[in-house]
Amino acid sequence: MAKQTSYDTGTADDSSIGYAAFLAGKIAITDMISIQGAINFADGASAYVYRSGSNFAGADAYVDGNGDLETIEAVGGALGASFGLGNGRSVNVGYGTSMSDMDDAVQSGAVAATTTEQNTSMYINYMWSPVDSVSMGVQFENLETESQGGADGDANRLMYIAQYNF
Repeated sequence: MAKQTSYDTGTADDSSIGYAAFLAGKIAITDMISIQGAINFADGASAYVYRSGSNFAGADAYVDGNGDLETIEAVGGALGASFGLGNGRSVNVGYGTSMSDMDDAVQSGAVAATTTEQNTSMYINYMWSPVDSVSMGVQFENLETESQGGADGDANRLMYIAQYNF
């Protein structure tokens, strides 16, 4: 994937070409167990790295002190496993992380050291289908974040879902 990022203030302008790539796969270990994963890389296209940056959409580039538009690299990955329990029930576990290289952007003064540099998520869920066309699930997730300056935070959440398919 390629994209162009540009800025124009009326007195200064620049543009850069960013790109992103990913590789994903899934393998069935048995008819009841599968492992899946993905790895993403972006340079100037951070929104294509899952959960990168603050609010899960990292900056693609920044304007340095010379007025040049500099792209930001990001990398992410996820690994998960699904365990079928039969009768429409399953347990799933997953881990994912993304990291954006914000060092140069902070050193140039273009962004603050409070800018998110890494996000991590771990979860486990239980899914079941009590009757045809109805799916339900419950999930516990732990989320962690760290800024370029080293400040960090975390959260835990418990979610429930009910879905009816027409």
